[in-house]
Amino acid sequence: MYFDTETGQVIRQDAERESPQGAALIQTYFEDFRDVDGVKMPFTIRQVMPMFELMLKFTEVKHNIEIDDAKFVKPAPAAPTPAPAPAAPKPPAK
Repeated sequence: MYFDTETGQVIRQDAERESPQGAALIQTYFEDFRDVDGVKMPFTIRQVMPMFELMLKFTEVKHNIEIDDAKFVKPAPAAPTPAPAPAAPKPPAK
């Protein structure tokens, strides 16, 4: 982990993760810190991996808000798709 020497905030974290191709190094950068209810939060998180880079940008962060329990209800399983009817046999060639 890497910390900002002035603020003490984590600004980077290195980790190794298993992937189908083997172990991969992931560098995570925490950027654009803003005050949210007295807590500094990173509004941009970048993950740099050997094959690609992923960036998450937040527009709003809220702490301790009420969340309707309905948002956590597991959806009903989808109805199975019926198998297509077998093709009619072709008449013998003449």
